[in-house]
Amino acid sequence: MYIGSLFVSSWIRVSSWGELRKLSVRAIFEVVGRAIVMAFISTMVVQDLFYAPTRVTTEELIELPSSPVPVFGNLPSKYSVYEPIQVFQPLYNIDRSKLNLNSSVSFGTHYLRYKKEKFLVDGLNDSKYDVLHYSHGFGASSLSWLPCFRLLVERTSDVGLAHDAIGFGLTERPALDKNAIENYSLEKSAALGTSLVLRETSLDANKSILLLGHSMGAIAALRSALNIRQSTLEYPTITIVLVSPAIFASKVSTSDLSPEIGSKQNAVQKWGGSLRNILFDSPIAYILRRLVSSPSFWRKGLSGAWGDPDRLRDEDVLRFRWPAIAKNLETGLLAFARSQLSRYGKYPGGDFALLRDVLDMPNVNLSIIHGTKDSIVPLSNSKKLESMFGTKLKVYEMSGLGHDAFEEDAESFVELVSSIV
Repeated sequence: MYIGSLFVSSWIRVSSWGELRKLSVRAIFEVVGRAIVMAFISTMVVQDLFYAPTRVTTEELIELPSSPVPVFGNLPSKYSVYEPIQVFQPLYNIDRSKLNLNSSVSFGTHYLRYKKEKFLVDGLNDSKYDVLHYSHGFGASSLSWLPCFRLLVERTSDVGLAHDAIGFGLTERPALDKNAIENYSLEKSAALGTSLVLRETSLDANKSILLLGHSMGAIAALRSALNIRQSTLEYPTITIVLVSPAIFASKVSTSDLSPEIGSKQNAVQKWGGSLRNILFDSPIAYILRRLVSSPSFWRKGLSGAWGDPDRLRDEDVLRFRWPAIAKNLETGLLAFARSQLSRYGKYPGGDFALLRDVLDMPNVNLSIIHGTKDSIVPLSNSKKLESMFGTKLKVYEMSGLGHDAFEEDAESFVELVSSIV
């Protein structure tokens, strides 16, 4: 009825221009376009007012009455923990000179933790590593590591950790005021992971640390390695395994070297924030709110990430869908995207320079695992990285697997990692 009234009013308006016999093609498109836009806006308003998806903060989730079965309350896993974690600040520069920085910033962080019972063989602990930390990829959360989380800890380490990056999962989403967009950078999320690792190792340089990073999380894992080095004058042993890393073999971007990036972005935010919110953020947030709750949305997306879509299970979909109950999930995703576009916290020289600098660190071993049927980050990219760095890194292929090899075939993945490290 509303659309019909638009047609009538437009006919009358056009008729007053002298076009009494027929509407022009352009006028018809104008009417249809206005009708679609107004119908979309009306639907958005009505649905957000009366049929908005239910969302809760992690704090509210914890306080809700839990079912009598799980001992972990309402959190998604028996390994789940939620608490404020202070953001890591380095104690030393890369050149080992002392820094005088004190961090008072903390964020409510959801993370997984599993501590293995120590088994002694001839009086020695059977674990090669003291701590294992996982960093997840874009659109995922710490839950994506669950298929191999405990298995790999049992095979390699004393303690396993995996946290939700800021903007993802059930970790706190800081308010977007002033310069808070920088809190959604990979640098800040890596700092949270570093804090978790250092809390387990008590800044002991004799500890051995295993870092895993998937796709976008590969960058966070590398940043954590640098952070750990800046936490002590000694050089702890760090082994890094990157899975389908989203680190592309390209030249250094001069824009990554500019100190003026943040100030320019602040000016853009100051003058264009309101316009961006109306034209972009609100419609995208509306769409995301409805997509992330849909099993079909995740199933379709994950089918493209799996090497063999027939191996995709309902529990795989649920691990990605679970964080959709988080309040302001869509705001966090948009804030993360904006932080990446604005290059907040970007490593000087870019991700390729970050990889190079980590490989140049002492006591660091780095390997890459890549599925041969990865359609998101092609295997050829990792092979190119291997050829560029020679013996400093090695690529291991997992035949027939896609972008999320550790979920698609967890047992084979654990076997491979155990043999590498």
